[in-house]
Amino acid sequence: MDETVEIQSCDSPARLLLSDLSYDGSGQDSWASFVATIEDDGLHANVRVFDLGPESLVDLFEQMNEEYRGWDGAKTWKSIEGQMALSCTSDRSGHAFVEVVLRPDLRPDRWEVNSRLRIDAGQHDRIAKRLARWVNAKQSAS
Repeated sequence: MDETVEIQSCDSPARLLLSDLSYDGSGQDSWASFVATIEDDGLHANVRVFDLGPESLVDLFEQMNEEYRGWDGAKTWKSIEGQMALSCTSDRSGHAFVEVVLRPDLRPDRWEVNSRLRIDAGQHDRIAKRLARWVNAKQSAS
């Protein structure tokens, strides 16, 4: 059974779902892919994301958890082929704002979907742990 990681906004129905994680190749030639879905007020968009590995997503949310009181600037993540990008900012009240961009590829003439998720300070740790379990479970099965 494939697991899904859900990142739910705390102030709207917006959510980001990550599912269908798979690895191909081995060693330095390995890469991962997964499906990223945005759902928000009648919107449903998804893309297959290709990257060297979703471990860097775990790192992003672990950093956000370590700095749960807020940080300066944006913490960013982007898949190597541009299908998904995250830009995470914070206020000094412990809220993080995750701007999610999905697109089928890097060509500017294609569609693009943007959504904003608000994450409370207590969610960073749960999201990081859930992402780590998702990645580790699939790596163990490979």
